[in-house]
Amino acid sequence: MANVPLFNRAHSGQTRHLGHAIADAKTRSKWSRVLRYARKAKPADQRLTDFIKSQGGLNACARRDMIAKAKLAKANGPEIAQR
Repeated sequence: MANVPLFNRAHSGQTRHLGHAIADAKTRSKWSRVLRYARKAKPADQRLTDFIKSQGGLNACARRDMIAKAKLAKANGPEIAQR
């Protein structure tokens, strides 16, 4: 499991460290799907957090990545989708 630092934005705009959390494999997998989808679909001038919110949140972005991967596998064969 990954030891992931947690941060929180204080009302003054400062970032403060809240400690570390343990992210399990399922959570890390979801985060990677979200980032993969954002890399493909996010406009360069949009902040990542704003993009994720505009797409319906983390779960929606992860789902969209899974759908795109399944379509790619169906069209080109599963070995292409693994890349």
